Amino acid sequence: MIFLISFILSIAILLWTISNGNKFSINSVLLNLMVAIGNGGHYALYCSTKLEEAVLANKIIYLIGIFVPLLLFLTIGELCKVKIHPLLTTALFTLQLLIYGCVCSTGHNSLFYKTVEIHFVDGHAYLTKTYGPVHTLYLLTLLLYMMAGIIVTFIARSHKNVVSSRIVDSLIFTYLITVVYYLGERLLHIKTDYMSICLTLAVFVAIVAITRFHRYSISENNELLSRRMNSTGYIIFSKKLCYMNSNSFAAELFPELTEWEIDKKIPGNGARFNTYLRQPFMRFVNDPQNESLSKKTFSIKDKHYRLLFDCMKNHYGRVYGYVIGIEDITNIIDKSE
Repeated sequence: MIFLISFILSIAILLWTISNGNKFSINSVLLNLMVAIGNGGHYALYCSTKLEEAVLANKIIYLIGIFVPLLLFLTIGELCKVKIHPLLTTALFTLQLLIYGCVCSTGHNSLFYKTVEIHFVDGHAYLTKTYGPVHTLYLLTLLLYMMAGIIVTFIARSHKNVVSSRIVDSLIFTYLITVVYYLGERLLHIKTDYMSICLTLAVFVAIVAITRFHRYSISENNELLSRRMNSTGYIIFSKKLCYMNSNSFAAELFPELTEWEIDKKIPGNGARFNTYLRQPFMRFVNDPQNESLSKKTFSIKDKHYRLLFDCMKNHYGRVYGYVIGIEDITNIIDKSE
C-alpha cells in the first residue's frame, strides 16, 4: 500500500510542477517524471507474480536510481547558481544512458546482474540478485553525484548573499536523508526497497525549494517579466537578420511589424522601422561593442524612447540572433526638464 501511495504522491507532484505558473527547468520536470515512473515500477514489482514481470518492473525502477541522482545534482547546481558546462552535462547523461542500457539487457547478459531470482513475502514479490561489473560502475556514479551535490550545497552555504541559506539547508537535508537511508539499506540488508519513499520525500523538499527560488527570483519571476514586457518593446532577429518575433509594445510603436513575414529579411518599405531603427541596428550588428548605440533616443508623438541592443548567444557563447529593445523614458525626460 505504501508503494501505491508514493506513486500517487509523485504523480501529484509532477502534475503540480507542470501546471504551476513558475518556470521550472527541464531538469526539474525530468526529476519529477523519473521519480513518478520509478515509483510505478516499485508498485509493479510489489504486485508481480512471476519473474518476467518482476524483472521488467525492476528495469523501470532503475530510472530512479540511474537518472534521479544526476538530475538532482543538476537541479541543485541551478539553485546554487553553479554553472555546469553543457559538454559535461551531455557526457554525464550519455554515461547514465549506457548504464541504463545494461540494466535493460538483464536476462540477456551478465553485465549488470549475473543472476536474478524472485521471492515472495506475504504474497508480495522481491528480487535477489548477484551483481555484474556495470552495477559497480552504477554505484560509483551514484555516490559521485551525491557527494558532488553535498559539496555544492555546503559551498553555497558559505555564500548567503548568492542563495538563501533556507534553500541550501533544505537541499542538504534532502541529500543527507537519502545517503543515510541508502547506506542503512545496504548495511542492514533490507529485502524490501523503500528508496522510492525516500526519494519522493527528497523530490518534494527539492520542489518546495525550487518554487521558493523562482518565486523570489528577479530573472525567473513571471509577474515581473510580464510588467517589463508591457513597458519595453522587443524585436528579435536571427543571425542572418531575418525577422523572428516582437511583443505587443513594439508592434504598437511599429505597426508594420504585424505585416512582416516571419523568418524573412526586413522589407525595404520598413516604414517607421527604417526611419528610427534600421541604421543604428545595422551599426550595432557591424560593431556590437559600440556602447554609444545604447544611448540613442528618438521621439514619436511626444513620447521619448531609448534603444537597447544586444546579442543572443547559446551556451557556447556563439551569437545566434539579435534583439532590439525600445524603452519608454518619457517620464524620466519630463522630470529632468
